[in-house]
Amino acid sequence: MIFFHLKKKFHKYQIFLTVFFLVWSIRLLWIGLYGVDVPFWDQWDGEADSIYLPILRGDYDLKHLISQHNEHRIFFTRILSIVIFLLNGHWNTVLVMQIQAMIPGAIAGFLAQTFWKINRSYSACLGIAVYFAAPLGTENMLWGFQSQFYFMVLFSVISIYYSSFGESNRKFVLSAFVFSVFAFFNIASGALVAFVISVVSCLKLIFGLSEDKKKTILISISFLLLFVFEIFFTKLPSGHEELHASDYHTYLNSLSLYMGWPGINKIGFGYYIHGFTFSLFFIILIFKREKLKNPYVQYLISLQIWIYAQILLLVYARGGGSEANIANRYLDILSLGPLFTFFILICLLNRKRIILFANLSFLLLSIVFTNRVIREGFIERASLFLQREKMLSVLVTAKRMEAKEKGSSLPFLLAKTPVLELPYPDATRLHMLLTDPLFDKMMPILSYRE
Repeated sequence: MIFFHLKKKFHKYQIFLTVFFLVWSIRLLWIGLYGVDVPFWDQWDGEADSIYLPILRGDYDLKHLISQHNEHRIFFTRILSIVIFLLNGHWNTVLVMQIQAMIPGAIAGFLAQTFWKINRSYSACLGIAVYFAAPLGTENMLWGFQSQFYFMVLFSVISIYYSSFGESNRKFVLSAFVFSVFAFFNIASGALVAFVISVVSCLKLIFGLSEDKKKTILISISFLLLFVFEIFFTKLPSGHEELHASDYHTYLNSLSLYMGWPGINKIGFGYYIHGFTFSLFFIILIFKREKLKNPYVQYLISLQIWIYAQILLLVYARGGGSEANIANRYLDILSLGPLFTFFILICLLNRKRIILFANLSFLLLSIVFTNRVIREGFIERASLFLQREKMLSVLVTAKRMEAKEKGSSLPFLLAKTPVLELPYPDATRLHMLLTDPLFDKMMPILSYRE
């Protein structure tokens, strides 16, 4: 009986499982080729000093789980780090990379399983797998402290799903609210999912799509209040003001950059994608209004509105100073826009042959896109991550100096600045961590680097 029950479950979720394992396996390959087991930048403060050493001392404060890291409250990233650390017995940043690679696999599987219901195409599902397996957000993939970006996307697409399909279902509405809260406790822009659900609920009232107007109004107000609470719950850290788009000129320049992604041969190819997306919106509103009754169409449009909300916030928050260009870690969010546009197009097509051609085209474009990412962006950036081997040798040398009591390793670390040869920009701070009595128990760097 148990076997048949499991077999039935597998058949029900085989699309999810297949896409999940495809994406995870390919990402494990990238990590195996380019991942380096040396903590980098924020990991020393965000993990070593704030999580692992306090746990080993027995004085870890659980309030830290929801405290801010820059603008963000990375609750789920900290939970994941703690679980891996306790189960593994010591800090292994490559292992964290490998585990967090499951999250984009889950996102791809969830979207493939959802879209399968409106587009029963194996080529489209394979296209999604290829799309998410592409090593686009290299920083997130090869840096073991970035799961908050993946968690935010996962919880957001699930929250919007429940809100799109569950206006008359109390459990679905509650699930949408819970996952909306979950999305916030990753990166600050996770708050936008509550705002988008509130706006979409208002649009349902405007276009007469609501089954129960009073309930829709209540949902809109509830999610709007959640959004406002999350905004007030977020404190802007000092020192980040220069990263904001401080005036309209800077904002528009940054917006142009974000909207133009992906740029191909110095052409803002993204402009064409967004133009096509807005054309589809226009067709639906003017000529295909009946399509708005389809909850899958509502879901996809909600996802696109969420993408544009993400872009507008990113442009403001990271549109100036040293991050005026698009940071690599944000590409895992921006890349979702073309994917949602494709499935909106599928919802508007009627003829099977045209749909088949569109699905095959999507698979081909996904392969071409992945190939371009690997050839023109990933290899060069990944090679920079391999430079961490030099940083690792700096750590090992400094630790050996301390272990053999040949004097303080601080002068040696200071000589290795700037950051090119040092995995943390503050040599004095890194020296304090290396000489902590519990460092060897947290990261037995000498024993497993011999």
